[in-house]
Amino acid sequence: MSRNPQVLHVYGSPMWHEDVYIVGNSEALYALRDTIDDALRRKKAHMPATSYFTPSDGETYTLAVVRQDADWQDKGWQSLALPYSEEPAKETRSDVVYPQAKWPVKEDEHGQH
Repeated sequence: MSRNPQVLHVYGSPMWHEDVYIVGNSEALYALRDTIDDALRRKKAHMPATSYFTPSDGETYTLAVVRQDADWQDKGWQSLALPYSEEPAKETRSDVVYPQAKWPVKEDEHGQH
């Protein structure tokens, strides 16, 4: 019997005050919990903890969890791109940093992130 894949869908907030949903099977939710625990245990806060997931189409992706303990008004937070995906809340500032650029996920020996 094959192991069930870690199926996880993360639906970000399209606009201000909209809900965020994380939908996953048990395997994925346990892996997400473990990844969050890993990020909390890391001595260096800015080191991403990662895990591999798949949406229901079978494509894989890496989820990176980064602990950012700075004050919410600190430059560390204020320089990050806002996570909204729809107009008019979508990020428009030109001087922001996206998490993929700030905390790149390295590929493993199998060519996966």
